[in-house]
Amino acid sequence: TLLSKVPHYSRMNLISTTAACMTVQHGAKVIVFGTAGFLFAPWAPFLILSLGASFLGTALGAKILKRLDEQFFRQALKWVLTALAVYLMGLALLSILSGSGEF
Repeated sequence: TLLSKVPHYSRMNLISTTAACMTVQHGAKVIVFGTAGFLFAPWAPFLILSLGASFLGTALGAKILKRLDEQFFRQALKWVLTALAVYLMGLALLSILSGSGEF
């Protein structure tokens, strides 16, 4: 499978690498949207609340992740990613069949 070709990272390394990639990706979006003229000021309260929620979620997620068994984490991750993929393929199929072109 494709996952067998990926280096075997521990659950902590996998999650922290993903988080670092998302931080870079979102930072790039802020730069691009800011350069394009997006006004962040009206959204400041929402952005502040979102930032606080992300810190709380990260703290809670880290506690849960430390308690999870490595094998359970890997099985759960595979099931969740598979379910999301099936869901997205279903949305795409419905969009194609309805001719709307929207997801």
